[in-house]
Amino acid sequence: MPKEIMGILTYTADETAAILGVTKRTLISYLKTGKIVAGKIGGRWAITEKQIKDFITQGSIIDNRPGSTAGMFEPGKK
Repeated sequence: MPKEIMGILTYTADETAAILGVTKRTLISYLKTGKIVAGKIGGRWAITEKQIKDFITQGSIIDNRPGSTAGMFEPGKK
C-alpha cells in the first residue's frame, strides 16, 4: 500500500517491482544505475508515483537533480 509523504504517494521497492512486473533485484539494479531515480527514507527506497509513471512512459527517468548530466539528450545520437 503506497505511503503518502507530504502529499506525494511513495511506493516501496517491493510494491514498485510488482507494479512494473520485474523482480525486486531488477528494480534495485534500475535504482542503482539511475534508470529510475529515487531516494531512501529511513534506509528504505521510496519511489514516487510520478517516477513510476515516467519510467513506464519514457523507459527511464531523467535525473533532474542540480548538476546531473544523467539522461541528457544529445541531438543526432540514439
